[in-house]
Amino acid sequence: MKSNDTNIRLHVARASDAETMAEYRLRFNLELSPPQTEETVRKLKTDMIGYFREHSDDGSFTSVIAYIGEEVAGIGSMEPRIIPGNFKNPSGRWGFILNMYTVPVHRKKGIAAAILNKLISLGKEQGLTAFELLATAEGRPVYEKAGFEIFPSPCMRYIPAR
Repeated sequence: MKSNDTNIRLHVARASDAETMAEYRLRFNLELSPPQTEETVRKLKTDMIGYFREHSDDGSFTSVIAYIGEEVAGIGSMEPRIIPGNFKNPSGRWGFILNMYTVPVHRKKGIAAAILNKLISLGKEQGLTAFELLATAEGRPVYEKAGFEIFPSPCMRYIPAR
């Protein structure tokens, strides 16, 4: 694939790529979060590596790593979710896109779009019939161009005190 005269190579990650996936998910989290202690960062990275090693080869989590040459330029992931259907997606087979991150020096080169298209293609091969994601303001144009629309339902969370 060519984008802005840059060769992008997409790699479907395996358990053996767990440390790379954790490193770039951690970068993503650190860009969006307030400063964290070294201990908190180290613990999260260890937990992520364990998750990626456990779930990357069994179909329960798919990641795509984009390379320019030998350098990681971006990453994106997808989790299949199968829930009772609704009128918009009767099969209930969703792909939840997450972990979309492009290294700052490689932004605006089509990397996120290439990763997103690959994840959707892989999801369709798995029988997923709809896709959703949470978007940052910077990522919204990429997703809108791919056909994603803002869903008016607010997201709510409850995280019990630890």
